[in-house]
Amino acid sequence: MDMSFGPYYPSLVNPLDNTVATTEDHFYKFQYYLSIVPTIYTDDASLLPLLEAVNRDTDHPAKHVFHSSHAVKTNQYAVTSQSHKVAENYIPGIFVKFDIEPITLTVAEEWGGFFRLLVRLVNVISGVMVAGGWAWQMFDWGMEIWGRKQRSRGEGMGMLRTFSSGKEKTAFD
Repeated sequence: MDMSFGPYYPSLVNPLDNTVATTEDHFYKFQYYLSIVPTIYTDDASLLPLLEAVNRDTDHPAKHVFHSSHAVKTNQYAVTSQSHKVAENYIPGIFVKFDIEPITLTVAEEWGGFFRLLVRLVNVISGVMVAGGWAWQMFDWGMEIWGRKQRSRGEGMGMLRTFSSGKEKTAFD
């Protein structure tokens, strides 16, 4: 089964594509709840202001842009489903309920060039290094706290103890 709402877009994969549901029961109910999101796909980011203007005004003179090779106005959806056996006095079947969301999602494919790719890679690597540094500091801090607790209990290895006036002191005090 393939279900879509709007024109075909090559990389759009819908949740119910290639879905098959069967049952041995005679009275069975398949119920699907769809949340449909209007979506604009474009490969030309310079069209975004025009696409937003056309989306606000359906009588806009540039509405033909949606049917060009650079922009497609379609819909994508999310689905949840329920299926169960029903009693003989209920209606079996396939039921689809849907809501159209009040937002429009715009997906713009763009190529920024090699320099932008290099900057993004440096940013990702820097972020990983910063997060790793924080993790190491937290680990080091935890080990220091754990070491203090061990020393205060006198469980540390190689502790030198001195006894003076009835109080026990370590060499580190």
